[in-house]
Amino acid sequence: MSTSRWKTDPPGDQWNHPDNWTPGEVPTDNAIFGTSSQTVITFAADAAANVQTIEFADYAPAYTFNIGFLAAEPALTIGGAGIVNRALSTQCFIVASKGNYNQPQLKFTGSASAGEDHMSYYAGPQSLETSYGGGTIAFHDDLKAGSANFTVRTGKERPPKEQSTLGGQVTFNQRALAGRACFSIYGTLGTDPYTFGSAVFHDKASGGVVTVPPGFSLLGAEFQRLGSDLMLVDGTGTRVLIRDYFGQTPALQTADGAVLAPEVVVALAGPLAPGQYAQYDQYAQAGAALAAPIGKVATLEGEVTATRSDGTTVTLVVDDPVYQGDVLETGADGAVGLVFNDKTSFALGQSARMVLDELIYNPDSGEGSSLRLLKNSVVGAFFMSAVS
Repeated sequence: MSTSRWKTDPPGDQWNHPDNWTPGEVPTDNAIFGTSSQTVITFAADAAANVQTIEFADYAPAYTFNIGFLAAEPALTIGGAGIVNRALSTQCFIVASKGNYNQPQLKFTGSASAGEDHMSYYAGPQSLETSYGGGTIAFHDDLKAGSANFTVRTGKERPPKEQSTLGGQVTFNQRALAGRACFSIYGTLGTDPYTFGSAVFHDKASGGVVTVPPGFSLLGAEFQRLGSDLMLVDGTGTRVLIRDYFGQTPALQTADGAVLAPEVVVALAGPLAPGQYAQYDQYAQAGAALAAPIGKVATLEGEVTATRSDGTTVTLVVDDPVYQGDVLETGADGAVGLVFNDKTSFALGQSARMVLDELIYNPDSGEGSSLRLLKNSVVGAFFMSAVS
């Protein structure tokens, strides 16, 4: 095992060349980066690098690590403590080549962390305009992605296989945790509608927060359940695919910081098929929401629909009941006023959408308080009041 420091004035830019390190050997234990004239680092295609810890000193500048090829073994495997960035500079790892789940170019193992703040990762193609596919970053075992930022993309060119979904990927395997990491996942750029950047969770791995691309209208998007995957389609037709979303159910976040809680996303996406309850354990009680109404429609203008917890959609009229888990949506000329069992009233304006989460009310005793709305579960204008 060895600890080596990247030289302040190395003769080259390649990680795998011993002349670039002090002492003159490639690290296999700890790699330390401080001040250097060479801050863009590449990797040899015929040699796999393995290290336990990568440490950036508190005075280190911003480094960029480029992996632009696919080999039988990952270009860089990180175990041990993982990445420790003591500097205020953002360190960046770019994996820009064609990869797949079984052949990542950057691999984290053991209990390694991808780092906390000021760590950035990119998985995608060499060129967004003239390439396709994308690189793969893989997390294994018990590691944590920390609070690093991940950007996942694909290119405009159509892949050789029809309906291929091979774009840039970040995969979590075994018991790996996404933690507080932030993901910006981009959909297709070209004519192939089936190729996407993706974050994939396997085995018992779990997710954190997924950030949709800047400009994507998350709050007004259509939510589609595709098996265990989630497809988002905004008003411009832009699509974002989140693989195995329903296996992990992370929160979704816009580039501006607005967050949709997992419960809201699940409600907006509906069940596996209309009229069919989801079989996931956390949604096993979905049908119970239809047992008793939590209120009714008091006033109504234009078209207003309710999508029930079982996925069926009905057009509401005055005096129709509403249920826990309903997703209400008003048209451009629509508005609806509700009165709940505890006499609380709620009004939803035009072109709006909301999720009725829970009415804290006991119908047997006639006692209760008010409707609890999920955070960011309302899109559009609304008004709520209590009646004594």
